[in-house]
Amino acid sequence: MNLVYGSGVTGLATTKYLHKTGQPVVLFDSKNIKGNAKSYCDSEGIPFYTENLPEGLLKNFRKIYISPGIPQSAPILTLARTMNIEITNDINIASSQFDGHIIAVTGTNGKSTVTSLIAFMFQQLGFRAETAGNIGVSPLDFIMEPRPPDILVLELSSYQLETTRNLSAGVSVFTSFAPDHLERHGTIENYLAEKLKLIDQTKEDGALVFSECFWKFVPQDYLRKHSARAFVLKSSVETETVDRVSEYEANMIHSSQLETEFSIPRSWPHINRINGGLAAMAVKQLLHNDLVNKNIDWSQFRFLPYRMQLVKTVNSCSIINDSKSTNLESTIAAISSMKSMFYLFLGGVSKGESFEALKHFKHRFKKVLLFGSSAKQIFADIGVEQSLIFDDLASALEYFNKHFRQLDADVLFSPGGASFDEFGNYLERGEFFSENILKT
Repeated sequence: MNLVYGSGVTGLATTKYLHKTGQPVVLFDSKNIKGNAKSYCDSEGIPFYTENLPEGLLKNFRKIYISPGIPQSAPILTLARTMNIEITNDINIASSQFDGHIIAVTGTNGKSTVTSLIAFMFQQLGFRAETAGNIGVSPLDFIMEPRPPDILVLELSSYQLETTRNLSAGVSVFTSFAPDHLERHGTIENYLAEKLKLIDQTKEDGALVFSECFWKFVPQDYLRKHSARAFVLKSSVETETVDRVSEYEANMIHSSQLETEFSIPRSWPHINRINGGLAAMAVKQLLHNDLVNKNIDWSQFRFLPYRMQLVKTVNSCSIINDSKSTNLESTIAAISSMKSMFYLFLGGVSKGESFEALKHFKHRFKKVLLFGSSAKQIFADIGVEQSLIFDDLASALEYFNKHFRQLDADVLFSPGGASFDEFGNYLERGEFFSENILKT
């Protein structure tokens, strides 16, 4: 018998797959069973439990399939390990059952964008490509289709990589690296180790595509244990990258070269041109450079909502919604793309990192509006005299709308923290900001 732990998107897809393939399954959630999952279990007669499993039931399970949000320290999992019950996930099922090509994408920031860009490029080239994983859809949803896609592009978080094994990716892409999720992984070394697991799960004749940012963190001698070809996308003038690429016998590709080759729009922010380059390199490696048609119609691509999204223009000043920024590195990337002085909204739930690095940009801030549970911590870290502290985002917006209605500079909403102190997710937070900024 199998236990599915978590009743969200991943848990429901896993429950459906196991049930439809004739494998006995029980659904459990330590909180409440989500509405769709409850309806499905009711209609199919699948047992489900909330809060606690009945005493003695755990020993009946052969495997536990967990959702990404379930920490390895959960009491049920701790007990399961003492009973030699396998702890696994939906990614492992999909990789073992899928006959097409798999491209895996991980990193701190840029995962969703690169994942979407890769799938888009393959679709433009005539392939049936789908995105799944951390981007919000379980790959099992596609495995169960009568005609599965040719290519699955999987966005994999460090949470998912904790229990992902034997992925056998044709290409693995590493977008960026910075401290994140330390509240779960404990140290930056542990967090990096989870990301590096993807190298071990790339085919021997496959390819590893690194951003220059991630490449700096790959430990010495690590790649020498693997036969997959390594490529580094260079986007700066630093010489350290050149030296390390030569030492590891990796291949260095300049981002400008790919931007030209694939006509990646120059109007895109710098970070998105780099993301486009990473996507293009992944596509080239899977197809072994055999691209029948490189004329990608980039005008058809739609970036993810609330990632450097223009809300509106007031008095020739741009209001940018970057609610998807949930860590410091992402906020720094957003700040770096701004052209002149601007107003900055910053806050949310801290992930245990210091914001002191933002001192470097303080000469560019007209005002910094700090909100939410991390506001006081950020204020202590950056020490910017033009900072203001608010209990929540609504209060910050109310103040801004009252005092800066005659807008004289751009506005950047790039929180740098998670949304869970006030909102269900970054989408809700982004929608709230867009609806209320300079509301008439």
